[in-house]
Amino acid sequence: MKIFKNFLPKEKKSFNLGKTFFVGAGNSFSFIGQSSNQSQEFINYYNQNCPVFTGVQLIRDTIASITPVVFDSKKNEFVDHEIIKLLNKPNPFINYQLFIEELVTNYIVSGNFYMNIIGAAKPNRLDSFKPYNINILENQRDGYASEYLHTSTNGNESYFRNETFQKENRARFLAKNGNELVHFKKYNIINTLYGSSQLSSCELEIGQYMQASIHNYCLLKNQATPSGIISFKGDASYLSEDQMEGMQDMVNKRLKGANNAGSPLVLTGDFQWQQLSESVKDMNFENLKKDTEKSISKVLKIPLPLISEDASTFNNYEQAQLQFYYGTILPLTRNIFKFLTDTVLKKYPKSENLSLAFDPSSIKALNEKQTKEAVELSASGVLTINEIRTKLGYESLPIGGDTIYQPLNLVPVGQDGFTSDNRESPSKSLVKTMTKITNPKGEPFYSAKEILKAVNEIENE
Repeated sequence: MKIFKNFLPKEKKSFNLGKTFFVGAGNSFSFIGQSSNQSQEFINYYNQNCPVFTGVQLIRDTIASITPVVFDSKKNEFVDHEIIKLLNKPNPFINYQLFIEELVTNYIVSGNFYMNIIGAAKPNRLDSFKPYNINILENQRDGYASEYLHTSTNGNESYFRNETFQKENRARFLAKNGNELVHFKKYNIINTLYGSSQLSSCELEIGQYMQASIHNYCLLKNQATPSGIISFKGDASYLSEDQMEGMQDMVNKRLKGANNAGSPLVLTGDFQWQQLSESVKDMNFENLKKDTEKSISKVLKIPLPLISEDASTFNNYEQAQLQFYYGTILPLTRNIFKFLTDTVLKKYPKSENLSLAFDPSSIKALNEKQTKEAVELSASGVLTINEIRTKLGYESLPIGGDTIYQPLNLVPVGQDGFTSDNRESPSKSLVKTMTKITNPKGEPFYSAKEILKAVNEIENE
């Protein structure tokens, strides 16, 4: 059990809302679970653990690159709205990209994002609060939050639950100055007041990765194992304390550190060197760290080819990218836009039918997939030209775009248009087919001259 405890983060009263449990069977113990509302601890993981930082950065940068638009469900189209101006500049200090990066990072790493909305009648500024600066007080009657307390260098600010939340069917948390605090969180099975970090299920693996990195660093820095012992044969009582310290300084200078790796040591006098270990073997944590990277990528739902060169090939990278968008980016983007719609957009007048969304045609990875699908549908002949152009974001053609065209040599199953056994000759069948084709106005699509030319070509074959 002590082995497991060495990998777990130290408890902090401000953030730890649960306990770690172990179940023992004989001399073996298994890790059951831990409540991980330790916002500061997971922020440290993000800052100090390379796979965590890389994975979170990939998600946040991808979502920040998606441009929000306002969709009117009544008109069934995208419309202009002033909320886009607010999102592009939420406050005087950040732009939209920094705002979304902060939102996504806090949401994934700590499981919580807190936003202060300034402007009661209409929002005019959005500020985010650090997760570890928020304390939530529980209402003893219903078990839900009754107050959010924000602590900063400027003092404390309380946001109390509105007393009319049952009538409005929405709980709002307002400060005395009218500002509103809104909370975007991931579900926490242990404590529903706070969100749970997305990294909580691989907390043990992250701790192992960090301990392995620290171990290797210490080996490179000062041979922490140690690798050997220098001893004096015979009576060493005549050696003074200064002589012993001088020998230690010489060893530190000539043997310790990465630059002195493998250097021999020559001693005068009756001394011997006893080797204890090979530092290269002690530093063999490569497999452990690779397994940890896989665990982190699974938890963050990032396909391994996107973050590991060993798993990436030319054939699977494109498929992994699509999987990343459809399985990770788009669901989280929709949740974020839904959150901003409910908390910010709905404060504007006449916004009942409006919602924040994104245009799939503006996303390169999705646009390439749609183009490929449109080409396949066009070749199959199941869609009209205008239907295909609409899928690709182009305007419809006024003439000939709503007719499905098929090759002229197609005939019904069981009939051969090129044998004398059929009632109609190929040229007669061609004339009948071409005369039936009309444009959207009902006029013949082919002229008599074009039909005659086609008949002559088929008869001369």
